[in-house]
Amino acid sequence: MENKVVLDFSKCDYSDAAPYDEQSLIHRSKMRQIMRMWDQLYDNAIEVGENTDFHRFHSTISVFASRGAGKTTFLLSFLYRIKRDKGKDILCLSPIDPSLIETKQHPFINILAAIQECVENALNENYYSVRDKRFEEQKKHADCYNDLLKALPFIDGIGKDNVYDGWDDEEFISIQGMNKAKAFNNLEERFHIYIRETLKLLDKKCIVIPFDDIDTDFKKGFEILEVLRKYITSGQIITILTGDLELYSKLVRKANWKCFDDDFLKKEMEYAGHRKEEFAEMIDQLENQYLIKLLKPEYRIHLKTIREYLEEDDYSLEVIYTDTKKGKAIVKCYKDLLNRIGISSGNERINTEICHFLLGLSLRGQVRILTLLNFNSAQKEKMDITTGLLNVFANDINQKAANTKLLINGTPVYTIEMLKFLIHANALYTGSNFLPETNDDILNKALFAVGTKFNQLVRKNRFLIFDYWIRLSYIEVLSERLGGKLSDRSMVRDLLEFSQLNANINLLKSVGLAQAFCNSKLNRNKQENVETMAGTIFIGNNAPVLLSESNQVLSMLPMLGTIDTRQHENVFLSVYRLLAIIRETLFYSKNNGSDSLEEMLSKEAPYSNFLQPFFLDPVSRKEGLANWNDVTIDIKEDDLWTTIIRKLKEWSADMSVEVSTSLLYHIFIRFYNTMLQIDEDDKYRSAGMKFNAYIVALLNAALVEEMAEYGIPNMNFNVIGDIETIYIHNRKAASSKMTINGKTDFYKWLSECPLLEIFLNPFLKYLMQNDIEEKEQYLNELLKYDQMNNKLALLLKKQENVLWKLKRYNGIQEWIKYFIQLKEVEEKLSTYNTSEFLLPGEEEEFQQLLKEKQTLRKKTKNIIKVDELEVLLHNGMDEMQVDFIKDDISNKMSETKLGLRELFNEINLLKGKIKNVADFVKANYESLHQSDSPVFAILNAIYI
Repeated sequence: MENKVVLDFSKCDYSDAAPYDEQSLIHRSKMRQIMRMWDQLYDNAIEVGENTDFHRFHSTISVFASRGAGKTTFLLSFLYRIKRDKGKDILCLSPIDPSLIETKQHPFINILAAIQECVENALNENYYSVRDKRFEEQKKHADCYNDLLKALPFIDGIGKDNVYDGWDDEEFISIQGMNKAKAFNNLEERFHIYIRETLKLLDKKCIVIPFDDIDTDFKKGFEILEVLRKYITSGQIITILTGDLELYSKLVRKANWKCFDDDFLKKEMEYAGHRKEEFAEMIDQLENQYLIKLLKPEYRIHLKTIREYLEEDDYSLEVIYTDTKKGKAIVKCYKDLLNRIGISSGNERINTEICHFLLGLSLRGQVRILTLLNFNSAQKEKMDITTGLLNVFANDINQKAANTKLLINGTPVYTIEMLKFLIHANALYTGSNFLPETNDDILNKALFAVGTKFNQLVRKNRFLIFDYWIRLSYIEVLSERLGGKLSDRSMVRDLLEFSQLNANINLLKSVGLAQAFCNSKLNRNKQENVETMAGTIFIGNNAPVLLSESNQVLSMLPMLGTIDTRQHENVFLSVYRLLAIIRETLFYSKNNGSDSLEEMLSKEAPYSNFLQPFFLDPVSRKEGLANWNDVTIDIKEDDLWTTIIRKLKEWSADMSVEVSTSLLYHIFIRFYNTMLQIDEDDKYRSAGMKFNAYIVALLNAALVEEMAEYGIPNMNFNVIGDIETIYIHNRKAASSKMTINGKTDFYKWLSECPLLEIFLNPFLKYLMQNDIEEKEQYLNELLKYDQMNNKLALLLKKQENVLWKLKRYNGIQEWIKYFIQLKEVEEKLSTYNTSEFLLPGEEEEFQQLLKEKQTLRKKTKNIIKVDELEVLLHNGMDEMQVDFIKDDISNKMSETKLGLRELFNEINLLKGKIKNVADFVKANYESLHQSDSPVFAILNAIYI
């Protein structure tokens, strides 16, 4: 291959700018291009030398590239080649660095001094006698030099500020002053003559003046450009100039804007009616013409990145490490790097994307990364590579973060620093996967480095997996749900200030406060439905006191409450709280050992409620569960609790699980999008079935995303549809890939988490645990039959509750009927004066009314609480108030009867479907079906 470049680290570390041979020169094609330009300008210099006429030339070759792209190395390699080929015929000055030019020294003087130094060195080596022909050339050169020096005081920045000081002497003016003025008028021509005589004296064809990165010095940069424009115009001088074209543009624009002072611009806009955009357009034109004239497009070289060179047909780049003799393609080197920092090689898209990013880095950065790979020990490499990458990109992190030191060194809860970094860089919605795929190159480098640090830390701190999901992924989707991404950027700040998810406090408390904040935002001033975040289920207004009293702790793990300013409580099931509990379990086990897990769970896991932000309006109240007795069961959790604690200890032990920020991000996004679809599906009538669907969504997301990284075929990537069916399909498709490179895969480890298992539908769990080898369609039928049975049991329970509610409404109506009769009797009694003045025949009627009153008082003596209307019925109420209640109860009773008819129809329809299920499916279901899990059973009895 014509352009095969080899970087041999056994011979050189490539850390410093130096001339390199053909084999190691990355910009090889550009070197051929600049050599063609050189040949053209060199031939032109010879032609100019043969012609004594005065002509102006701008013979500048400009080499453009960004910082660290290898411009200095390219320049030195070019100078090495022309010295090798034309060394005897050219006078090549050392590269001029503007940062080394003293502030008060003019660049032209610096250039002239460098040339004259070469002349004097040559003369010192070759002394010419008076009789020597060269002596005349030396004398002529000295005269030219002296003539040139006379004109220098007239250049800005050289000599006195006012060159006309002391011109009060007429003879001085006429002789010396005018001679200097005449010399200045011919300065450029005199410089041409000086160059011609210099080359003639030294027997050279041209002078090469290299300038390196003058664009970085805003004080001297434009001065050097002006020297090139005004004075370095001899065709016998070839200048080489490196830098960034954008910075040269800024140098020129800055100088042009100085031509328009503020007072002038103000008057032009105020009195002449010019717009400021007109002046900007004028500056654009001046800049364009200046650069085109001085740095001719035909003599411009644009260095490329390695990525751009590799896109050329005949280009390849190989790396030879110290301990190897065979070259390895640079792309293969970077894939090895990704594997060592925890990014799976199986995900071709992610690997290609990151390699594309790495290959586009500056040469300086890539050389440092390749140096990190130049080690032997695999475990040592992991640590050194991560630390080294952070050092390579430390400046980029510093530009985008306020906590650079913590990000580089790491902290016990690294995700907190990651979140702060994203917030500070305004990258929460674009960079939380920590992949280099934003439009900001500096941010991309910082994201990649921080993500690499996380991948290193998570190997021994697996609690960071769930910490990442809560502190980063949850915050991202929650703030977006609340409008923070599009309309209210302060939303994230307010959310974090209230929840303290960006602080190292109890994560369960922070998740509860985040839910309180969310509830207050989503349900302000609403009277009907309670809006929820995907992954959160509203289950009523009553705290699960009975569950707490009966010590059903496991059932309450995902439960939390929020209380508004009126002390109204809303109760939720939150999958995010469950993830936070798992995180706390892993964190506690790592720092305190697994023996105390039971104590920790007993202390941290019980139901808690959280006050909503006081500055927000009270939220809506939706009629929820009236009585937790409806959902209690005879099965107790005692035996299950002991089993779960034992399994947790085993599960939290060290395992060889490796994950990356990229994998975790994609798992959570798939998980969240699936939960959005679950919330849209009205088939989930119980909290148990819906929460089971959430857990299945998480497991399926982990399975799909991880298997996608290893190219497992036939996976179902849909987030729409029956999630249990999709999950069963994907488990069968991935059954051959349960371990990866000898390590337990992440999905397998996650699916064995005891705190996730207990919320799964026990029948689904049974199918999973026993790996039933049946056709997928048959397994789907079993699942559907199980879902129908669960739904029927729930509907029958709801029917029972509705019938009880109707009976209760009947009781309220009967009480109201007696109350109205009581008031009627009392009104009749009020028509009688007293029992002493009764008329004949009234005594019997009066006594009868008294008996009726006594009977009706007994029937209305109980105080009835009507939760739906938030009132208490008692026989001392006002009749008008009772009339309103009577109408409300009548309406609710009508609604309930209508709902009962719909429920009755739904039950009959479902019974019909169950009846039509094939007998062999029913038979096998009964033989496979296990006893209910108490946790699932409790939640499955909650109708939503």
